Amino acid sequence: MDCDFNNELLTCPRCGYKAGGRDWAKNCTGPEPQGPPKPGLGDLASYAMAHLGITKEKFSEWIGKECNCPERQEKLNRFGRYLAKRAEKLGITLPY
Repeated sequence: MDCDFNNELLTCPRCGYKAGGRDWAKNCTGPEPQGPPKPGLGDLASYAMAHLGITKEKFSEWIGKECNCPERQEKLNRFGRYLAKRAEKLGITLPY
């Protein structure tokens, strides 16, 4: 990937290379740009339940105690990342 010189200083934000003269195209040695993190399995479950009207507050009210939803959501996120890594090793592409 080439350096990205989309700034006034003509300096690549990834590797710090400063362009000058005819030297505009350079193979960037910096890290790949990272996009926003993908939602995890727990995030998707939370989103779906909220759209069905099942909120953390309602769930806590129904069961009569604290729901531990954030901890459960994080566990599902970790499990989803584990499944994605396992699927990648097997050559399977997951839709999320």
